[in-house]
Amino acid sequence: MLHDMEVTYSVSIPQSDPLYAVGLETSYEWICGPIVAALLAVGVSAALAPHGSTGFVSASCFTAPGPTDILAGQRKIVGSAQMRTRDGFLQHGSVVLKNDLEKLFAVIRTSQPNAHDAARRAARLMTSVSDEAHRAISFTEMANALAAAFSAAEGVRLLPDSLTAREALNASSIVARKYGREDWNALR
Repeated sequence: MLHDMEVTYSVSIPQSDPLYAVGLETSYEWICGPIVAALLAVGVSAALAPHGSTGFVSASCFTAPGPTDILAGQRKIVGSAQMRTRDGFLQHGSVVLKNDLEKLFAVIRTSQPNAHDAARRAARLMTSVSDEAHRAISFTEMANALAAAFSAAEGVRLLPDSLTAREALNASSIVARKYGREDWNALR
């Protein structure tokens, strides 16, 4: 999976929170509400995919809408996944700011004969915030819209946070050993 030109979000909910008890479908809907509101704030008309959506059709989970995704028109614009345990759940997802479908299909497996054909097919199934807003939407603009929308949601209180010095050092080390190295990324 290529993560590029997007805002990635995550929401962590402990088992003690009432949102945990309402179940998978309702918790997705609740978390996606502020994301849809943030998209509206930057000029994108979007909605949660209907529960009968088709699901994934390739190694790129972004190329077809599933029941937990957000659509602009009939095309996927936000993908989300939720992992539940007895202790709580984590939902994370990607808000695509700009598509580079040729790049995406150059790094993932596809049944299409080449990256260009795969990109052309995917363009009918997915879109981006900038394409839908008909202007360039920056990371900062989208992140601020998400923060404002979540802050406005009932029962939500966002707290500013940052990495500790040790966490930043660990992250730099991991980038140097893995994620910043082309040979490691090419294995994926």
